[in-house]
Amino acid sequence: MVRSYSLKKDAAKRLSTWLTAGEFACHDGSDTILIADELVAVLQAIRDHFASPLRITSGYRTPAYNRKCGGVAKSQHTLGTAADINIDGEEPLTVFRAINNGWVPGVDQDKLGLGLYKGFVHVDVRGHQARWFGAGVAEVES
Repeated sequence: MVRSYSLKKDAAKRLSTWLTAGEFACHDGSDTILIADELVAVLQAIRDHFASPLRITSGYRTPAYNRKCGGVAKSQHTLGTAADINIDGEEPLTVFRAINNGWVPGVDQDKLGLGLYKGFVHVDVRGHQARWFGAGVAEVES
């Protein structure tokens, strides 16, 4: 289920042990934040696996902001089902491999979209497997 939150009212609201609604806010400052419950569960599992802080560099995006920052049409970010993340002390390739290879307990990697970029990993809960590599990132073997 995708839920709607208010940045003004709900920024500090805990969605899981380590994640708050405000961490998913669009960088354009808009009040509405859409967040899928399943995405929160996946991100929490990733954070727990690494036992290190997880940083959301881009969560929900309004359609206008998504266009402005060069996001793809029909981006999972605009649906509240995606986040670009970093794990403190871990390279994006290490995070990508852990998720892609099914090493994160409680995460069905066959239902995720995963993108590897130079500075982050894109994770989304689209319901089927999709994999890609951002500009300047060579395809990697598991």
